[in-house]
Amino acid sequence: MRKLLLLICLMTIGLSAVDAQGYKELIKDNPAYAGANMMNYHYDAGVYTPAPKGFKPFYISHYGRHGSRYDTSDVNAEKVWPIMREAHRLGLLTPAGEAFCADLDAVLSEQDGMYGMLTGLGAKEHRQIAERMAANFPEVFSGAKGRRKVECLSSLSPRCIVSMTNFSLSLDRNTKGLDFNFVTGNRIYDIIAYQPQGTAPKKVAATKEEDVRRETMKPMEIIEYFFNDTGAALELTGDPYSFEQRLYLASCVGHLSDHGTCLLAHFPYEVLVRNFEVRNPRFYLSYGMSDEMSDYQIQISRKLLSDIVEKADAALKDDSQTAADLRFGHDTALLPLVGHLRLEGLDNWVAFDKVNEVFNSATQICMASNLQMIFYRNKSGEVLVKLMYNEKETSIPSLNGFSGPYYKWEDLREYFVSLL
Repeated sequence: MRKLLLLICLMTIGLSAVDAQGYKELIKDNPAYAGANMMNYHYDAGVYTPAPKGFKPFYISHYGRHGSRYDTSDVNAEKVWPIMREAHRLGLLTPAGEAFCADLDAVLSEQDGMYGMLTGLGAKEHRQIAERMAANFPEVFSGAKGRRKVECLSSLSPRCIVSMTNFSLSLDRNTKGLDFNFVTGNRIYDIIAYQPQGTAPKKVAATKEEDVRRETMKPMEIIEYFFNDTGAALELTGDPYSFEQRLYLASCVGHLSDHGTCLLAHFPYEVLVRNFEVRNPRFYLSYGMSDEMSDYQIQISRKLLSDIVEKADAALKDDSQTAADLRFGHDTALLPLVGHLRLEGLDNWVAFDKVNEVFNSATQICMASNLQMIFYRNKSGEVLVKLMYNEKETSIPSLNGFSGPYYKWEDLREYFVSLL
């Protein structure tokens, strides 16, 4: 027992050290982290806290972002790739620029005709998450007391539907006798991916980002790094601020593809850090617990939270046959949800200029990010819930738990309802 406790302690310390690693160190170790919310999913194995004596898992409520994808459109690529290729033709690229272009062709050949779609890596991410879910909570999928139904809801987006498909196929492969039901549609989208009418928050975020970009970025550094003739380069690129922004954004997806080419690895480290420091708070301003946006994010998550409570209430009935409710959507719904719930590390309102001190979109809302609520019950009918974010145990600091990461469902439900 003493050795086991020591092992748990050491692993917890190790995981804490990883979580505490700053974005600058992460980017230095792996330039892909500079892509902010465009980072692929990373799973760190840990030790789970055993459930209190007598409690067994029987139901899971889940929300997952789609897995790694190609760029959503060519809005940035069509502005910068022709420039880089023309510079190559004219002999205007430095060795660093030529190396970038060589990898660019590999990315473009894979992305052609696949904008917005799930990559092979994204499919793999969801298959592996489902495989671990089946292994970690086999009791949920054992079919005990007739619980064999798995309800799967998806956004209308093909990348979400294909994520759902891969997740479900893997879950089915690693269990026996489950009955899956798949649903999508406008009504479903309005629940699990709701976006309030109006574009004010996005406009505020875009304006704020542009102001900060003009104040802090040094676009001539990237021009001089990739091009050997500054004057000719500026004739090709136009506004260097806009060119650098589009080049960075269009390069954030290379490592998400099947080919796995990290275009960001060709950028100077300082350039990557500055771009992350602008992009990261812009995304949080749009969808996180932002001081500037007040309760906009809460509006997004209300319907989703209501669905979680309603489905859980139904699943807790003795005659329920539901083993799991799985939802597949977007970061633009998941980040508002976990912020609304005030999960640990996401439980405070933050101003734009403070976001980088407390939030890292590359680790906290990466591709395939997921919230899992594991429901446990004992023979007396008492129900406990464990919260897991990206497959790590988490908590709600403002709510008293029952034991470790476990909460009484009656307390958690009351808290959820109060948020509505």
